[in-house]
Amino acid sequence: MAIFNSLGSNYKAKHLIHMFTGFDPRQRDAFVEYLKDRYDANVQLTYKGREALYLALKNSKLKEGDHVAVNGYTCYAVYDAVEAAGMVPVYLDVEENSLNFGLAQLKQAHKKDKKLRAVIVQNTLGFPADIAGIEKFAHKNKMHLIEDLAHSIGMRYHDGREAGTVADAALSFSQDKAVDAVSGGAYVYRGKVQEFITKHLGYGKFLKDYYYIWNTQFIRSGYVWGGGKFYNFILRKLRWLPKPMDGAAKNVRRPDTWHATLAFKQFKDLGKTIAHRREIAKIYDEALPKRIKYAFDDNASYLRYPLRVSDPASLIKHLKSKGIYISDTWYEAPVSPARSMSKTNYESGRCPLSEQVASRMINLPTHVNVDAADAEKITERINQWLSTQE
Repeated sequence: MAIFNSLGSNYKAKHLIHMFTGFDPRQRDAFVEYLKDRYDANVQLTYKGREALYLALKNSKLKEGDHVAVNGYTCYAVYDAVEAAGMVPVYLDVEENSLNFGLAQLKQAHKKDKKLRAVIVQNTLGFPADIAGIEKFAHKNKMHLIEDLAHSIGMRYHDGREAGTVADAALSFSQDKAVDAVSGGAYVYRGKVQEFITKHLGYGKFLKDYYYIWNTQFIRSGYVWGGGKFYNFILRKLRWLPKPMDGAAKNVRRPDTWHATLAFKQFKDLGKTIAHRREIAKIYDEALPKRIKYAFDDNASYLRYPLRVSDPASLIKHLKSKGIYISDTWYEAPVSPARSMSKTNYESGRCPLSEQVASRMINLPTHVNVDAADAEKITERINQWLSTQE
């Protein structure tokens, strides 16, 4: 079977039963209570993670025009949420040999920018940021701290605290995330209880999400012999596969009960899922040369396993020829996807290390549909490619 980074990566055939059993409102309510207990906070479910991030900014004491520190290596969804809240993103470059900014970068930005009133910690690909140092500095300087858990649900920081328990947080349950309900998110907040006005999810969007598990199961299972590839082509032409980047952050919508109950099921398996991701990441780490790797981190939840290579396009092409499809890289630009860069306020050269990371980034799958044999096959093919580059 072909190997993918995405396309229903978190689903197995057993998940098809959710198409018929996922409509119990009692389970949706139980999920909200579960999140409240897990994070010791209030919870508002949303249809997208960026909507949760938007609510985190709007519900803060921040004012329109305030500046918000964000990772210089990030997703357009973060920019969208900050801009929609009427605030200005300020990009902090990543640390050397890291995917996150550190305390030094935050201090430098705060010294230069007197309008910097908030900081969003991203934990890119499940690698923990220096939350203890950032939190202490933020509190000392009265900066609002937000945890963006798009990549890091279930991850623990190096001080032992779980991501999402330190500050107000935005969770994402979108495609190929640690908790994958096709779409969905949650705003976790510890302040005053507030009711947020949300819109109903359209029936068309629900149907695309509803059939996503079935559609991607068929695509992946039939890709090698061609049927899945053709089916994927038809669905994309008909715009019948839901796109994670669709929708605006300020268009806050309610997820369907079906989304919430699917996310609940994935939370129940989260410990096992993260253990599997680390096991696969360890195989990559032990088999690949040091020069293309980031240092292994036992605390990382490894949403994907990152590599840095001189010619990503060539490696992607080589792996594709071997039935390994990893072209949907997170991230190929400082604010990804690259086609969205022109919509942002990012200026070329603002974050040189982030730009370097983006230009060399490859990431490998760690999801439940990749086993040890698959990981060994991937590393063998990469080492084969590397031998041709020397």
